[in-house]
Amino acid sequence: MAARRRLVWPNGSVGYCFSSEDPDGLRGHQFDAAWSDDNVDFVGVDYYPPLADWRDGFAHADLAAGWTSVYQRDYIQSNIEGGENFDWYYASAADRDGQVRTPITDGVYNQPWVWRAKDIRSWWANAHHHRPGGVRQSAPTPWLAGMKPFRFTELGAPAVDKGANQPNVFVDPKSAESALPYYSSGARDDLAQRRTLEAVHAYWRDPAHNPQSSFDGRLMIETDKFYVYAFDARPYPFFPARADIWGDAANWPRGHWLNGRLTRAPLDLLVRALCAEGEVTTVDAAALKGALAGYVVDRPMSPRQMIDPLADVFQFDMAETAGVLRFFPRGGPPAFVIADAGLVAGDKAAFSVTLGQQSDTPSAVRLGFIDEGADYLPAIAEARNPYTTDIREIGVELPGVFDEGTAAARARSILADAAVMRETISFALPHSLAAVEPGDAVSLAAGGPARDWRILSITDGAARKIEAVRVAPGVYDAPIATGGFKPPALAPVFGKPAFELMNLPLVRDDDDAAAPYFACFADPWPGALALYRDGAALAATASARAVIGRLESDLAPGVSGRWDARTVRIRLSFGALASRSEAEVLAGANAFAVETATGWEVAQFRDAVLDVDGAWVLSGFLRGQSGTEEQAAVGAPAGARFVLLGAAVGQAGLPFDLRGLPFDWSAGPADDPPGADTFSTKTFVATARGLAPLSPVHARARLTAGGDIALTWLRRTRLGGDSWAGEDAPLGEAYERYRVEISNGATLVRMAETTTPAFTYDAAMIASDFTGARPPLIIRIAQLSDLVGPGGWAEVMV
Repeated sequence: MAARRRLVWPNGSVGYCFSSEDPDGLRGHQFDAAWSDDNVDFVGVDYYPPLADWRDGFAHADLAAGWTSVYQRDYIQSNIEGGENFDWYYASAADRDGQVRTPITDGVYNQPWVWRAKDIRSWWANAHHHRPGGVRQSAPTPWLAGMKPFRFTELGAPAVDKGANQPNVFVDPKSAESALPYYSSGARDDLAQRRTLEAVHAYWRDPAHNPQSSFDGRLMIETDKFYVYAFDARPYPFFPARADIWGDAANWPRGHWLNGRLTRAPLDLLVRALCAEGEVTTVDAAALKGALAGYVVDRPMSPRQMIDPLADVFQFDMAETAGVLRFFPRGGPPAFVIADAGLVAGDKAAFSVTLGQQSDTPSAVRLGFIDEGADYLPAIAEARNPYTTDIREIGVELPGVFDEGTAAARARSILADAAVMRETISFALPHSLAAVEPGDAVSLAAGGPARDWRILSITDGAARKIEAVRVAPGVYDAPIATGGFKPPALAPVFGKPAFELMNLPLVRDDDDAAAPYFACFADPWPGALALYRDGAALAATASARAVIGRLESDLAPGVSGRWDARTVRIRLSFGALASRSEAEVLAGANAFAVETATGWEVAQFRDAVLDVDGAWVLSGFLRGQSGTEEQAAVGAPAGARFVLLGAAVGQAGLPFDLRGLPFDWSAGPADDPPGADTFSTKTFVATARGLAPLSPVHARARLTAGGDIALTWLRRTRLGGDSWAGEDAPLGEAYERYRVEISNGATLVRMAETTTPAFTYDAAMIASDFTGARPPLIIRIAQLSDLVGPGGWAEVMV
């Protein structure tokens, strides 16, 4: 006997446990002294007895005994206190294959229950006697009949074909003890598990099978202490779909788990429920096989309209018998065997067999369903005959919820059945065979070997005219594949985004010149990001991620107006870059902003190469674009932020009067409230950089013969200056004004304004500003904006 285990329940009750599969049966009375102890409350059993001995086909003992299906609850219950390891046993593997059953007897003492591995009742209800050396002792053990109840400390069945034949085995390819139940095909079978559990629970909860003890009044089996193996703490469908996390996920389809199966609807209960919708209660659907995770009825319809799609896919028929609607699956044993001589001869022949054209037979079946293994999305399973050149597909739609393996099995079965049903037969029967009904399968030789035919219709007259189609029971048992589970869609967890607010010159002429630019990135992307000012005012919404990253090498200082051949490495957080031609770059392509110590430089690149380590190598730069020459002269260090100025870069709304003020800006998922943990915040001061005029260019200082300094320059425009048409660049400001500042080193000695791009620092001014010789001067010129004052400065030394 297997080792005894001592169990202590959370409520303090104590018991001892052994296995109902033990080859020595319930001879646990060797521990009777322990069980009779007042401190022990129960006898525990790991309950996995053989509850069936089913085989494929129609030539096996249990079918001959009158049972019709391994799914019959009555059949399984007949083996709880009967069948293998109760009435009989198999003495060898060869006896098992041939179903040679040896009765369990006890010839000397007539106590066969001692040898019955699953005779709980006799063990509980009788006194126990030791048999050392096979000799029964006259004195009983301390056990008293009915003194302690039984608890099923484990109870279960695998979800595999013929699981009731051997409920204790477990399929695990990684285990040396991995096994399938006797004579199992290895196909997943959720209904086999459910029927076994239903039968065991119903049987022992029936008072006729579970007596009270005369010892203390407790029931023989504590049915409120059934501990079914196994319900897993890991959530379905993430287990078993997340095979990347759990190494035993592949064991689930044919294992003992209840996760994902306990709430499934067996086909018989579903059909009865649909009939009840039409107030039809006299229904017998117990023979139906199959189970669904759900069934969608999305509009008013009759019970027949709801049931017909199920009948087409799960291949069952209905007949009314004695006022009862009887539903039964196709592929069962023939209900009648009819000899050719028993047919009623007609005008021409006793029977007529017709073979339909091959071209009328579908070569493929496409089954539409709702895939429970793919987040309940609509899906299609296809079965195709690879050995035909004909192309004829049929489509079947079922609003049923099940897995891809079940759908594929049903599609294969429908396709195979269509091929078999090419052959039809017409014959007539005498009225003495009035018991034959539509849907019945009959065995008929029809001039050759006996074959099975399924009756489609019966017309009663002088004789019973029968229309039937060929039926092959094997096509209805399409095994369910164990694969097909897809990882479920994971609920995204959004983190704080990375975002940048940038004081840039105008990137696009139609942009708001007073607003800062806004670029953001998040992974996973929540669909949209919202930007708030001071946690209240919505400033912007970004519907797309910007291409942003950081420099992996320094961007050396540079100058504008020429190609820069040096290279820079960029590591992007999101997006990709592409090379463009010189003409495209000169037309404005590949513009980017890079953060420097004095602000953001706007530049462009021509060439982009993806390095083997995932970084981008850029070269062919145009630096200091759009008036950012000052920032280009500073350069940017490694780690500086890089933003591609594409369509995903937007602007943050800000009233013009609020420029120059510090605000806390927060960005996060648009569906979340401001201040949520998914928001990141930074302080930023907007300067209305887009309103600042660009610095003048070609500034020159000329000394005249009279001692004057004549200054000239050319203005630039901050918007609308790309066109070569017209005589001059657009002004872009309300008035043309310039400010000139003259300094002696760090000392400002004169400031003046002019409305033309020229200024004369005449000798009188110089004499007024300096006594003695004139020192070297620094002269700066800036165009003035009536809104933000001076823009960029041009500088000349005299």
